[in-house]
Amino acid sequence: MPPHPPRHRFGVRRRAWGSSCAILSLALAYTLAGPPAGAGGLRAKADHLKAAFAYKLTLFVTWPSEALPPEDEPLVLCVAGRDTLRDALGEAVAGRTAHGHGLEVRAIDARRLPDTCHVLLLDDATIGALGGGAPPLGGRAVLVVGEGAGFAARGGMIGLVERDRHRLGFEVNRGAIESAGIHVRSQLLRLGTPVGEAAPAAPVNTGAPAAGREGR
Repeated sequence: MPPHPPRHRFGVRRRAWGSSCAILSLALAYTLAGPPAGAGGLRAKADHLKAAFAYKLTLFVTWPSEALPPEDEPLVLCVAGRDTLRDALGEAVAGRTAHGHGLEVRAIDARRLPDTCHVLLLDDATIGALGGGAPPLGGRAVLVVGEGAGFAARGGMIGLVERDRHRLGFEVNRGAIESAGIHVRSQLLRLGTPVGEAAPAAPVNTGAPAAGREGR
């Protein structure tokens, strides 16, 4: 009897991405209401959900190779905002990896963005202090995630929105993401609410010398 053919790697990868999409959809549908009771408890619950979502985002985007650290160094998730959000993100990424790298959380000042951020998570107070939008990235390939409706449309990339204080949704600015050199998977785009304008399409190759950067 001939041996069974090997399992196709693409099929395995597709099922893995399907599982990630299911987990992300479940997180978005997870209710923010219920215990722990009180405003503080609700905020803590929301922070943990947003932190888990921020981690999942790392699996749905791809940074340009020159922005990635060496194999033995982590991807860095920077947080500018309240301590509870930073602590929740630390718990969410503990022992996890993305794109073959470990994950490290750092608290930063959004007005002095370090070169080592791959994800920047902003709370609503920090966004207000920045004038309602994202800080200048200076050409860095940083995925900027912030709280509140309209953040993504005002120059952010992903805006986390509490729907009627019961559900978490998100707005996605594909143009801003791709302008930073980051590729976003279509699965993420389908789950979010699109805002802003799409990034310009890569020019068609006519055989003439191309000016500028190649399309991804």
